[in-house]
Amino acid sequence: MSFGTLTARAFARSRRPGNILALVVLLTLLLSSFLPLFSFSEPAVAQAAVSDTDTSTQLANNWLAKVGPRTTVTVVGDGSAASCNEANLRNAIGNAGNITFNCPPNTVITVASQLSIGNLATTIDGANNGHPVTFSGGGTTRILVTSPNSVATLANLTLTNGYDNTNNGGGAIYTSGNLTLINTTVTANTSISNIYLVTNNGGGIFVNSGSLALSYSTVSANTATHTGSYYLSYGGGIFINSGNVSLSHTTITSNVIGAADGGYGGGIYMNAGVLSLSHTNIVSNTTIHGGNGGGIYIKGGSVTLNDQSSIASNTLPYLAAGNPCGYGGGIDIVGGKLDGQQ
Repeated sequence: MSFGTLTARAFARSRRPGNILALVVLLTLLLSSFLPLFSFSEPAVAQAAVSDTDTSTQLANNWLAKVGPRTTVTVVGDGSAASCNEANLRNAIGNAGNITFNCPPNTVITVASQLSIGNLATTIDGANNGHPVTFSGGGTTRILVTSPNSVATLANLTLTNGYDNTNNGGGAIYTSGNLTLINTTVTANTSISNIYLVTNNGGGIFVNSGSLALSYSTVSANTATHTGSYYLSYGGGIFINSGNVSLSHTTITSNVIGAADGGYGGGIYMNAGVLSLSHTNIVSNTTIHGGNGGGIYIKGGSVTLNDQSSIASNTLPYLAAGNPCGYGGGIDIVGGKLDGQQ
């Protein structure tokens, strides 16, 4: 009996009640017999043999490329003021990874000693659901230090009332690593030198080495000063010892060299390295009593002004009649170079 005769008889019988299921099965068999006669795939391409180990490694790499390495996420606080404290903040920084906050509005976390960021990538985001967090040194300690191999980001924070008198510099921050500040304010911090001719100040930030990038941030009302007579101070806002520093959409304002014997760089003191300014304003900084460089003092390195940056309204006032004024209300260049690319 031919296959066609079988199919015809099956179709005739399918009109009888109860044979519908048998017809479906028979049609399925018919289709499966003819489908292999047609090819819908592309011609095979010869490939080298791939071991199970190679395949699993490739899959793992593809997965990591999509999701990235595993990152620790730590939330400081449970919504209560009591939970938003120095101990919980220190624990979170010790875990590294991403750090966020669940704290009441106007939260200020005051530290008894400086916070240290190590070699694991760390991001501290103080946005706190629209109520940015403040870190304070309480007028007794520097707030933050980063290690030489660190990669850290501070976002949506205020760092204030930091204090350093160790002669290492940096009232709020001392950094030797790779640090980024985004939408962050460094304000009202103080660095005091008490050793004759020591040039480590930086009322707000001391950049020892590495890199520092500020965007949409403010460095304001910081002070570099000293104790004793005939001492000088350096970098009211930022002291750049070396490294690569970039400021974008940032304001350096109202910082002061507050020493009675003057100093250098009310806004920024540049010892060496590279400084780039883009859409950044260096305004209303002060170097008093015969000091030099009200806005920026360039001892060495390279400074580039790009894209509508401005240096304006910086001053070199003297304390008493007869005392000489210094040099460079806006910029004083004694070494290095300055390029302007507007």
